[in-house]
Amino acid sequence: MNHDDNAPARGASSENDRTSDVSGDGGRSGAMNRRAYLKSAAATAAAGIGAAASAGSASAQSQTITSNQTGTHEGYYYSFWTNDEGSVSMTLESDGSYSCEWSNTGNFVLGKGWETGARRDVEYNASSYNPGSNSYLCLYGWTTDPLVEYYIIEDHGSYRPEHESRGTVYTDGATYDIYESLREEKPSIEGTATFPQYWSVRRDTRTSGTITTGNHFDAWESNGMDLGSFDYQILATEGYQSSGSSSVTVGSTGGGGSGGDSGGDTGGSSGSLSSGTYSIQNVNSGKGMDVTGQSTDDGANVQQYSYWGGENQQWNVEDTGNGVYRIENVNSGKVLDVSGQSTSNGANVQQYADNGGDNQRFYLYDQGGGQYHIQPVHSEKAVEVESSSTSDGANVQQYDWNGGDNQLWTFESV
Repeated sequence: MNHDDNAPARGASSENDRTSDVSGDGGRSGAMNRRAYLKSAAATAAAGIGAAASAGSASAQSQTITSNQTGTHEGYYYSFWTNDEGSVSMTLESDGSYSCEWSNTGNFVLGKGWETGARRDVEYNASSYNPGSNSYLCLYGWTTDPLVEYYIIEDHGSYRPEHESRGTVYTDGATYDIYESLREEKPSIEGTATFPQYWSVRRDTRTSGTITTGNHFDAWESNGMDLGSFDYQILATEGYQSSGSSSVTVGSTGGGGSGGDSGGDTGGSSGSLSSGTYSIQNVNSGKGMDVTGQSTDDGANVQQYSYWGGENQQWNVEDTGNGVYRIENVNSGKVLDVSGQSTSNGANVQQYADNGGDNQRFYLYDQGGGQYHIQPVHSEKAVEVESSSTSDGANVQQYDWNGGDNQLWTFESV
């Protein structure tokens, strides 16, 4: 859509052939670097939604925002941008939910998702989506190196985006038309730049379901539309010169996609992490996965702690084949283990002598940017830091995957 080129938010984008404004930018100019904007956006977010909306707050309250900002809320990244403040509002709700209303607005894009995009299977429900005359319901994101803005359009108003055709892809029960367009010297997450836009537009529109992003990414790549390193990714509502409303819930079952319909993370790891010795660092806190008290005992707790290089903070990661990994503590020789083979949310992660159980084996799903979702084979949960804590000693447990930074880990070779 035709976003204002002065828009100071990571969520802002622009479409260069909007029929409502065939000039492309309406004479606007002077975009600022949106990454630099994040510093000021963080302060705005704190004032706009309060401490309850900070990452890791398990009891964050619903809050309505109307000013341009980005941040995290109940473990999800959010972005809000409009060139016409006062005509659109977004209410941050529990977990991955939000709602919005707009009236005779200029242009806006907003949503919840992940600060780092990925090849993930995105589950969503937006059954109350009312697009008005001119709106998109879509998965929206960016990559860098190369710089790309992309859309997977699930539903829309009376205007259907169509650009230079790049074929089709059949996935998640429908055919999507693939398009490519070019933005020349327009605002981006890296400032004013020239970059392509990639589009998958669903023919049989819907307002709920699963988006197997990997199938779109593969189809784009097969048509010479290459992606780079993932930046943010949101389930977005976008509108232009219209009135409407939406209520959206978004979640994820992790990475997936391979030639058509695909389920969640049940078929092996994605990416190619090599066997080796690593420190395993939590993305949210920057702390290392650590065995409490340097214990060598069965059942010793696994926590996060500031990394100081101890062998209790180092892990031998072994690819055992078929995308399954064994993770062994260097200090004890014991392996990472979900206590009691539990499949419940909140089940404790500990170390234990290796008995080959699926609760001691893990899939590693590459989420882009060197970040991984660690999934126990037996439970299909995510290994996470409890309550998104950033404190030394915070517990490591398993929980349903939602893509929060407390569920993302990096592997640093030691």
